[in-house]
Amino acid sequence: MESNTKLLIDMEELSALQMDSINGFKQLAERIEHAYVRTFVLESEKQSTLLWQEINAEIESLHGDIKTQGTLKGAINHLWMKLKADVIHSDLPKVLENIKICEEFNISRYQSVLSEKLPPQIKLKLLKHLDTLNSRLKTLIKLQEDLNHK
Repeated sequence: MESNTKLLIDMEELSALQMDSINGFKQLAERIEHAYVRTFVLESEKQSTLLWQEINAEIESLHGDIKTQGTLKGAINHLWMKLKADVIHSDLPKVLENIKICEEFNISRYQSVLSEKLPPQIKLKLLKHLDTLNSRLKTLIKLQEDLNHK
């Protein structure tokens, strides 16, 4: 039972982190004017929503609580990103760097959870999520490189 409780806590944390991502990308999408970055942000929001839904399906099967709010740290970070986007609208590289830091944190949490003994269906799902997050991070890094060369 103890391992089931730990698994549930980990899954609920991943759910909250995905909600942080959804909220952050949604706020940025409203403020970013650069077409390619805006497309990236909108697609990232859709991906995070799908990941959040898949995690919540597992949480429901474990009889846990679905997280409809993100973390306090995430809320503070989103407020900071909103201020950056509003006040320093032309500082797109710093906004992208902030997204990168958040993505790297999410990847590290997934890796931490995946390092534990997990039921096979959850492990496969989280590995798929990790692939999505790693792919998104590579796209973000490429976007940063492209913007730095202009």
